[in-house]
Amino acid sequence: MGFAICGSIIVEDDGKYYNRFIFVTPQGKMHTYNKRHLFTYADENKFYTSGNKQLIFNYLGWRIMPQICYDVRFPVWSRNKEKYDLLINVANFPAERRDAWTTLLKARAIENQCYVAAANRVGTSGMGIYYSGDSMIIDAHGQAIAAALPGQDRIIVGTIYMDKLLQFRKDFPVLPNADAFNLL
Repeated sequence: MGFAICGSIIVEDDGKYYNRFIFVTPQGKMHTYNKRHLFTYADENKFYTSGNKQLIFNYLGWRIMPQICYDVRFPVWSRNKEKYDLLINVANFPAERRDAWTTLLKARAIENQCYVAAANRVGTSGMGIYYSGDSMIIDAHGQAIAAALPGQDRIIVGTIYMDKLLQFRKDFPVLPNADAFNLL
């Protein structure tokens, strides 16, 4: 069957630069998402163009929503109105914000009743910024089911279960009680 692979890269599209998430299946099908929330603290808005569309796609029976880094700080953007099952976030959160990183990931899993798979940079950048990694897979209860230790550069593996997720949503139906709104 093979494996899908995903990550983000900088792309130039029609004269504009985007931080683009790319998900590629073993068959070569590609899904792309442009980062919505540019990190103005680091002047990303001076170099990149913000995306304006959410993406939810199907892969092997899972509805997946991709995000890039800073997007995780925006619960309205992450709101699970389309019944996605897995949120994937690829990031460059520095170690000084690792508590925010792990807390936000768990919050997104809990409030959206979904799994979260998050890959974060690890090591020291050329500018001397240390990234602790803290990549993890989190269940809908906010519990890490697989995680790299801080500073550990490794592949993490965890199993996610659709039947358990659907049963949890049935037993504890939070999403139908969420406030209704639309993004403009």
